Amino acid sequence: MHFNRSLIYGAAAAAAVAAFSAANRTAHAQPPAEKPNVIIIFTDDMGYSDISSFATNPFPVRTTNIDQIAAEGMKFTHFYVAMPICSPSRAAMLSGRFAPESGLTNYLQFRNENNTSDQNDYMDPVHSHLPKTFQAGGYYTAHVGKWHLGGGRDVDNAPSISEYGYNEAYSTWESPNPDPQLGIKFQPWNMNTEFGQVPRHKRTEYMVDRTMDILLRKRVTSGTPCFITLWPDDLHTPFWPSPEMAAKHGGVVDDVNTRADFYGVLEEYDRQIGRLMDRLEEEGLEDNTIVLFTGDNGPSPDFGRDRTNGMNGSKLSLYEGGIRQPFIIKWPGHVPAGTTNDRTIMSTVDFLPTLSALAGINMLPEAAAVTDGEDLSAAVLGNTQLSRSEPLMWEYGRTTQVPRPGVNDVDRSPILAIREGDFKLLVNPNNTGHELYNVRTDPGESSNLAAAYPSVVQSMSAEVLAWRATLPHRTQPFPVFSTVNFNQFSVAPFISSAALQAGAGRTATSRIDGVAAAPNGTDDLFAIHVDEAGRKSFLRIDDDTASASLITNTEQMVLELNAPTGHGIDLMSGFDYSPAGDRLFVMDDGFGSTNPNPAMLAIGAGSGLTSIIRRGSELSGMSDHTTLPDGTIAGVRGAGGNRSIGTLGQGNGVWTQRYSETQLKAAASGSTQIIPETIGADSSSGEVHVASHQDRRIFRITDVIGGTAASALAQAALADVDLHDLVADQAGNMYGYDATGQKIVVVRRTDGAVFQVLLTEISSRLGGVPFVPTAYRGLAARMSDPTHAELFLASSTPEHGIIRVRFGTIPAAVDGWSLY
Repeated sequence: MHFNRSLIYGAAAAAAVAAFSAANRTAHAQPPAEKPNVIIIFTDDMGYSDISSFATNPFPVRTTNIDQIAAEGMKFTHFYVAMPICSPSRAAMLSGRFAPESGLTNYLQFRNENNTSDQNDYMDPVHSHLPKTFQAGGYYTAHVGKWHLGGGRDVDNAPSISEYGYNEAYSTWESPNPDPQLGIKFQPWNMNTEFGQVPRHKRTEYMVDRTMDILLRKRVTSGTPCFITLWPDDLHTPFWPSPEMAAKHGGVVDDVNTRADFYGVLEEYDRQIGRLMDRLEEEGLEDNTIVLFTGDNGPSPDFGRDRTNGMNGSKLSLYEGGIRQPFIIKWPGHVPAGTTNDRTIMSTVDFLPTLSALAGINMLPEAAAVTDGEDLSAAVLGNTQLSRSEPLMWEYGRTTQVPRPGVNDVDRSPILAIREGDFKLLVNPNNTGHELYNVRTDPGESSNLAAAYPSVVQSMSAEVLAWRATLPHRTQPFPVFSTVNFNQFSVAPFISSAALQAGAGRTATSRIDGVAAAPNGTDDLFAIHVDEAGRKSFLRIDDDTASASLITNTEQMVLELNAPTGHGIDLMSGFDYSPAGDRLFVMDDGFGSTNPNPAMLAIGAGSGLTSIIRRGSELSGMSDHTTLPDGTIAGVRGAGGNRSIGTLGQGNGVWTQRYSETQLKAAASGSTQIIPETIGADSSSGEVHVASHQDRRIFRITDVIGGTAASALAQAALADVDLHDLVADQAGNMYGYDATGQKIVVVRRTDGAVFQVLLTEISSRLGGVPFVPTAYRGLAARMSDPTHAELFLASSTPEHGIIRVRFGTIPAAVDGWSLY
């Protein structure tokens, strides 16, 4: 650990610590005659007792194959990961440093959430010491499986995996260069799949096959030793077992994540790990391959602590259940078989020096200079009494954006933790909330010893607080939006109705029923083309060439949804694009007399596949909807006088009411005629805006899911405005179509100023041909750079297709940042 301990304990104490370290170390492992392969299996969201051989009361489903690895290798029962959540835990393994030291504090997500989590948008490759050390040591390095260290969502500038020291990679959606067979557009928790994408229950099988393919090509054929990080996305929710496993255990693939579903996934996962071990043996690779097996953080759900072996905490917690993991290492002829190490405290940060020693290669100088890891190869090779000389440190929960259990949840831990010897201390950054446990004798952390050992509390608190003071903060720039000049604008055709008609493969155009945009100013747009027979076609429009291509149409949708013959997909409310999942969302009025309830439909923008997110009476009266940055759908539904604002999870289809009309009236003093109709959300912060026709109000809701109070915008300029559509750009500027006043209204986010663009002015700039916007679903807005915005308007007549209004002078190129 690289800060000066003498600052805490004084020079004499520091010397004693150094002596203690020397006394507890043995010589490094002798370099092997032939460099061994190394495979690190990093299971996603695994519980300590998911593995039968670590459980006091094993599950009915036994992990016999993984237990066999333990029987042929060594188990560590005091093994820790560096964070109770995915991305920083993975960064710590690759860096050999405690998680926050690499600039990650939370799981990587949208840029705005990364910013509010005080973390960078990706792990800087400069920190990727483990694969780079093996690559420099003559190894062929490969990554297979989940990455989640940058890329995906709206982070489009993350470095390629090759920059982290890998020769080859097959990764998932949350990465800069995902493998198409693991999904480019669809997340692993999405029931939809792209062409050629393996289904959820076969992902581990695919990853095992890729791992063996690399070993056969490089080790068997060319004799090159391989270093492979195999990171499956099992056992992360959703638990979607194969049909066979669902039938065997009584599970149902419904995203409910029951025990039965979990059992099916666990059994199949164990079977696939067994396939890997069997193949190693069959190909003659077993004896000279080091296999490490562990997980990235604690489980969720934990099934009443059954998955944590009764330990406090789970995923998102610094209690033992969130950070202690089962760890197994196997290397025939080197690691004593069938042994258990109950003494040595070990962490993923120790992989860098320990594996380097086992493989007989030198750590890169830049890695050795900063690693928090210790060479514990002697413990791996049989010295089960070896003690770690330095403490382990954690920080989790730096900002309110970082997800944690609820305030009254017993799993909600203090933000800092340190384990030194048998003691583990948890404390908050303001030096309060001290919890001290002897986790060797009390792994359940049931007896707080803080009052009994005040000196231990004082010294350990000082040490972890001193470490926290050295931690970095976000260094990658975040786009800062400035004031847009809406008085300066240009109008021009974007794509003609004839071009849209050609893209749809139709013979005529009636109108354009909707337009949606990917937020960045260089990405594609989407439109709904309607022909003279009312048939709808969903189109992708290339922003550079203004050419349209077909995604799907109503005929194909009817077939996929098994709707009654002749059903026309009668759209009811919003039309929006979500980068989260690369999907379009529309509402349909129902599927015939047997089940006439409306349904929210999702259309894969890449695959064209249509699925039902939710069908039910709770969606009745949905007048408009929009999507939040994480893909959650926000909408306005109900009948006049009893309308409400709610959210619909695109993953689980659950509708949750967030605001009632009564609550909106409370936010607008003196108003009695508030009936919310239209809704829009900006794609950066997710701030939601709702317009009321009757009261001519716009409401701003900063956090619709968290329940932030709505505030009413009551500018005099809005007194006579009847907004039929409402959208927002990334900066939170709002745009609406005023059907009564025949104009486009803009409300600037920075100062609340109201601007207007008359339709007569738009028509004059289009050569005098009258322009009539589509009344609903007809607007899409986005920022093209920090100070310029653009608005797309769909036409309700055949004379125009989609036009673009640009506010301010648009530069020839936008550099420095991009959002999507």
